[in-house]
Amino acid sequence: MKNKLAVILPAYNEELTIQDTIMDFFTQLPDAQIIVIDNNSSDNTFKLAQKTIQENNINGKVLFEGFQGKGFAVRKAFVEIDADIYIMADADMTYPAKDVHKLMKPILEDKADIVIGDRHSGGNYAEENKRNLHGFGNSLVKNMINFLFRSDLKDIMSGYRIFNKKFVKNYPIMVSGFQLETDMTLHTLDKRFRILEIPIEIGRASCRE
Repeated sequence: MKNKLAVILPAYNEELTIQDTIMDFFTQLPDAQIIVIDNNSSDNTFKLAQKTIQENNINGKVLFEGFQGKGFAVRKAFVEIDADIYIMADADMTYPAKDVHKLMKPILEDKADIVIGDRHSGGNYAEENKRNLHGFGNSLVKNMINFLFRSDLKDIMSGYRIFNKKFVKNYPIMVSGFQLETDMTLHTLDKRFRILEIPIEIGRASCRE
């Protein structure tokens, strides 16, 4: 029996990249549900996502979330979508879909509950992200979490994550914005879920996390 896969793509004003992102994941996972959550965009994100799904006969849909914030968008998808494996990525082509297979492998083999795409060990994140204070802030938060939980995580803020159903249905999203990834990591460590990181490279889109 095949696992039910759901690709979760929260999107806010991503009309320039949403179609390419959908097709990128559809090419790699043609049997997966592809769920775009339009987070109250003011551009054509909703229409273009819907058009792409319909014209390519993709098993998916576009949800609308009026409360602003990535946390609200992902929470809507986690509540409404039933799957065995959930793939979360950004809608701006930051995370290449080709890496999804190696990220899913530990979930499929029941070796992890959550797998994070580690940008920092992949080789090109530092080249793409030139914001020194941004990198310093990330390191500060990461080091604090690793110290408190005696962990050794490299990229707690990556937006490319794979979850099993057990994690998704037992994670109450209480944050609204881009602190979502940090909150997920804290919940994972606190509740003793199994977590793995796998190095990835990122695309040339914005490095917002």
